[in-house]
Order: sequence, then structure tokens, then C-alpha cells
Amino acid sequence: MKKLFNFSILCAILAIATSGCDIFADPQEEKPNDPTGETPSTGGGAGIKLVTYLYDSSDGGGTFNYEYDNQNRLTKITVTGSNNNGVWNVTYPTSNTIRYVKGNDSFFFTKNSQGYVTYYEANVLGVKATQNLEYANGYLTKTSAESMGLTINQTFVWNSGKLDAIESRSAGLVIDKITFTYTSRANKEGYISPWTMSEENGNRYCPASWSGKMSPNLVATKTNERFMIGTTTISYRYDINTDGYVTKVYAKENAGAEYLLYEVKYK
Repeated sequence: MKKLFNFSILCAILAIATSGCDIFADPQEEKPNDPTGETPSTGGGAGIKLVTYLYDSSDGGGTFNYEYDNQNRLTKITVTGSNNNGVWNVTYPTSNTIRYVKGNDSFFFTKNSQGYVTYYEANVLGVKATQNLEYANGYLTKTSAESMGLTINQTFVWNSGKLDAIESRSAGLVIDKITFTYTSRANKEGYISPWTMSEENGNRYCPASWSGKMSPNLVATKTNERFMIGTTTISYRYDINTDGYVTKVYAKENAGAEYLLYEVKYK
């Protein structure tokens, strides 16, 4: 499974926070990181909530079940069949903060007035990691993460409302660059967010709306160029229900066999 930043030293700490197809998006000239253009996806429609997420990956897969309060706020995530088994309780200490707790592990988020996360802190296995997020016109444009003396800065490049690329740098070097193409299908479900686009299995812990506007279409391909490792391209295919929401995502890496990446259920 590709972890946040695709950088192993941060996997155990940052991966939790974190991010097919037949018709490709038309190529367009690259625009600055302060984009205007296509109307972005706003996420799941009124009353649509993700309730179950099942995935299959190299770390053994797992099932995530979600519970909400009468304000439609996430309150509990129960994880089974995964290395992260257990119950995450979600609370809201203030109007702009969220805390996840599972035993001695915790995650803390601060949001701005638009409801987008601007600061994230993780304490997992006794190790602390922090991340700051920046936006322009509601689009995520930069993140800076620190853990165990390592800093990784990410830049998000947008083009007509679509996320074109994510570039990760550490110590002045580009260690990871991810580029995307898109299908013509609408990104209606809204759980694949800019913040988690570098995560192969999408987003399992944080609603996509927490990290700004999203690309309006589902991803067709993701090409990852990693420093001293090489280039990998993953192609995606989707099952869509009658309401237009993704129910299954299939992936194929380079010329390999297609496999079921994850399945989601709504209510």
C-alpha cells in the first residue's frame, strides 16, 4: 500500500491522515496553483454517508465501519482485519478542532473558517508528527510535515479545477512526483481528496471535505516517479451504483493483473 508521501520513515505516523477507466480528461495547458475553472466536487450528496470501507492491500487489508451523531458528524471508526485494529473515538473539543483517540494513540486537527484542515498532529507509538496545510481559493496548494527530524514539503498543482500533480521535496531534493489523468465520470462520492491522492487506497479516516475543493472527475491513471526507485503507473476502473456513487475501485499497476483495491458502502 502506498503511504502518505510514499516515504517509509513517515508511514507509521502519517499514513492514517492521509490520500479507473475508459475516458481520459482532455490535456490542457498547466495553470498556476491558484486555479479557477471547472466546478470542483463537493463530496457526497445530502444525507449520503460512508458507512463501510473494505480494502485489500499488501498490509493485509481491513474493514472500516463509521458511525455518526445527529449532526452527521463522524463519531467513531471501528477497524477490523487490519494492522490498525481497534476503535477510534472522534470528538470535537471546539468548533474548529477534532480529536481521534485509540488507546495511547491520537490525532488532532485544526480547521479554518471554511472547514479545511490547516494543522494536523499525530502521536502514534510514542512518536509525534505534525503537518501544516495551505490553501488558495479553497484548493490545497502546500503541506509541510515534520517527524523524527525529517521535513517533507508538498506542492499541489491544479489545472482548471483538477489536481494535475503532487511534488514532494526533502532536503532540497524532489523525492516523489505524482501526476494524474482523469475519466469523464464525476467524483461524486467525495472521499478521494487532494490530501490523500498519494495514498493508493484513498481516504479511510478523514472526510475529503476537510482538505478543500476536489477534482470534479474520478482518476484514470496515477504515475508516481520516486527518487532512486523508479516510475510506476496505476490505472483505475470503477463500479458505480445507480445514484452515481463509486462502490468498487479496481487497480492495475503497469502491465500487471487487475485487482480489487477497495469497496465502499453508503447509507
